[in-house]
Amino acid sequence: ERPAKRQKSDTEGGKAGGEQAAGGQSHSQIRRQKKKVSDLIKTLRLNYNKLLMKKKELAENKQQLVQECMDLIATSEESKTEDKYEQLVFKHDGCRILQAMIKHGSMQQKTTVINYIKQHFLQLMQQKYSYHLAMKAYYYAPTQALKKYFHSQINGQIAKLIMHQFASEVIEFVYA
Repeated sequence: ERPAKRQKSDTEGGKAGGEQAAGGQSHSQIRRQKKKVSDLIKTLRLNYNKLLMKKKELAENKQQLVQECMDLIATSEESKTEDKYEQLVFKHDGCRILQAMIKHGSMQQKTTVINYIKQHFLQLMQQKYSYHLAMKAYYYAPTQALKKYFHSQINGQIAKLIMHQFASEVIEFVYA
């Protein structure tokens, strides 16, 4: 015979799923706060959200927001600028931020961002979230020289890439 289950009383700290934890925050909010997210990505996310807004007064300031993002990446204390871009291109949030920077930046800003990420183009094509960044980098590449560079990267390994789940979509986009 099994003993009956003991029920927790409110004084024992058992909270129901929808109740608030100490401090007025739900458990999911506390869990989200505990996640390790660098200050750089947090700040970049704020600018990313502003870049996505379609209000007329914000549309004129988008290039300034992109410049702020580029300055944040360049001046953050973690490591060299190239390493920071490399860290961003393989993270889901980072990819979305870089896509917005490429889309809304000036020609010079687009060139700068794409030059930092172009050395990882083949790896970007094969990653779950990064392949969208690879497509945007090709689509918004400001010069024909950059587009030719992307073609030359693909041409050497097209047989392998065409069979890849994500890379095949990028190849279809590039050659369509």
